Amino acid sequence: MVMVTLLVGIAVFLVKITVLFYQQIKAKVMPGINILPAYFLIVPPMCLLGFSFYKLLGYASKTYGFDTNAISFLIIVFSYLTAMSWFIFSIVLLREYLEKEFLSSDFSPAQWGMV
Repeated sequence: MVMVTLLVGIAVFLVKITVLFYQQIKAKVMPGINILPAYFLIVPPMCLLGFSFYKLLGYASKTYGFDTNAISFLIIVFSYLTAMSWFIFSIVLLREYLEKEFLSSDFSPAQWGMV
């Protein structure tokens, strides 16, 4: 079940990243205010995918006797490092929006997704 969930998670994550980049390249300007917080919604799946790989390696270690300590550590560190890098990139990219509009804008489902 971990493999199925991991494959579905990777597929959905890649679709989300692809759509965000495609929309950004196509539009050549920042998307609407209601969509901007969606850039932050990349962070949780990155962490969860890293943790899923970690759990899968833990299963392989116990079942097949592989020593996965080093690679498990690297996967967890890489996934959280990537997530934090994306978070910092998003803050820099959306700094003006966060300063001027985020707290004063009307309800937006994309904004509440971060909560």
